[in-house]
Amino acid sequence: MRSAYAAHNTNPETVRRSSSGGIFSLLAAHVLNEGGRVYGAACDENGRISYRGISRTAEIPELCGSKYVFVPIAPVMDEIADLVKDGQTVLAVVSPCQAAALRRACGDSGRLILVDFICHGAPPAEFWEKYRAECAQDHGAAVTGVNFRRKIPGMDWQSYEVELRYADGTVERRRAVDDPYMQTFLRNASLRKACAVCAAKGENRASDLTLGDFWGVKKVAPEQYHPAGTSLVFVDTPRGEELWRSVQHQLVSHPVDAAQAVQYNPSAHQPAVLHPQYDAFWRDAQTLTVRELADKYCRPSASERLKRGLKRMLGRG
Repeated sequence: MRSAYAAHNTNPETVRRSSSGGIFSLLAAHVLNEGGRVYGAACDENGRISYRGISRTAEIPELCGSKYVFVPIAPVMDEIADLVKDGQTVLAVVSPCQAAALRRACGDSGRLILVDFICHGAPPAEFWEKYRAECAQDHGAAVTGVNFRRKIPGMDWQSYEVELRYADGTVERRRAVDDPYMQTFLRNASLRKACAVCAAKGENRASDLTLGDFWGVKKVAPEQYHPAGTSLVFVDTPRGEELWRSVQHQLVSHPVDAAQAVQYNPSAHQPAVLHPQYDAFWRDAQTLTVRELADKYCRPSASERLKRGLKRMLGRG
């Protein structure tokens, strides 16, 4: 079985701006400092999310953080394949299904390092564009940026909020569980149908490394819990092992049992189970706003609201 680690970056600022333990930044910086190029999903000044390549460490923050949108890899696939063919090292952070496609396109070249992530599933880009346009209309200004996983100061890293930035300079924040887009995502209503039959789960991956949130770390490996964020890292190949070893001096890591580590993160080993009213949700998506869809299909029950309230109280530092 592949090896697994609980880990976090030793740089507190990097951990703060990351979704969990700040591991991607270390991997990216190492590849860039060795003359390579790094690809990942980024949000542009118009709030659109797409894959882009970077060549400077100063650009790494643009690729940090979770993007809860399915971003097509096709626009950069040929570019990545050409770089690899020309002998340049490329680190690409992509979804598990895209890692398989990229590996097929580039072959088993030692110049391509694939990092995927534990994937919950993702809404199509068109659904994000719908929500972005609705927010802009409600606010009276265009959305210029988004952070789907902004850590809330003074609280455990597993409590987070969505941050939307607007062209008029204002910033809007709400807890992820209260955000309409995130409600539909977390309830598996807005995911792509393909996510329900994903074959890139467990050890059936094309990646060299797999990154994820270490949900349940307090129960599985409490001594590895970090209040600002803990990552779960799977080393999938010898190529991944080499890169992982190269950044050890900049992080705190400890091996964990792989099977136990995914107990509280079912997305690591099984496809998403779609919302029971999935088809009706998407029929209504033709006429209803995302907020209306969330209110109709994804409203939390009274017991769920009570549970969240208790977690919120216990999570305060």
